[in-house]
Amino acid sequence: MNYEQSLWAHRKVDKSLVWNGFVESLNTILSAICLTFLQFIQIKWEDYRPFVFIGSSLGFSLLLFGMIYFANIFADYVLYMFLYILFSVLEAVASNQIATNMHSDAYGLVFGINNFVTILSITLFTFFFVDKNGPLNLGIEQMFISFSIFFLSISVIFALMELAVRYFQRK
Repeated sequence: MNYEQSLWAHRKVDKSLVWNGFVESLNTILSAICLTFLQFIQIKWEDYRPFVFIGSSLGFSLLLFGMIYFANIFADYVLYMFLYILFSVLEAVASNQIATNMHSDAYGLVFGINNFVTILSITLFTFFFVDKNGPLNLGIEQMFISFSIFFLSISVIFALMELAVRYFQRK
């Protein structure tokens, strides 16, 4: 979700139609509202883990692909808002699940490693796919397609893992 501004700039729309700041602000507000209501919903997330992993990865893939497919700034805004809200909700749920199932002394280590791996992944992705000196140096649309394919691959891997688990549990 770091490159949407570049995609929006790539669209080269009339300056009076640029609502980037409004969309970012609206994302924050809508995410806060969703997260506020999420605390009142009693869900055993571990029961839905495979569906959440597969569905969210597939959802990310489709939303990113849609941003390229529709090639419209307003479609980009709407799809990005769904992407951002989905990401915010999943991030909160994952953090809650991790914190619920571990001792509080390990929070710093686990969340520190999580942040380190995230920043390292973004740095490597930027170098390989975006940087002018990187090996691939993709354009913004090719990069979004790469993101989409990545998330589609992740959803397929999660689905295959779930099928394997169910298969071996029956034996």
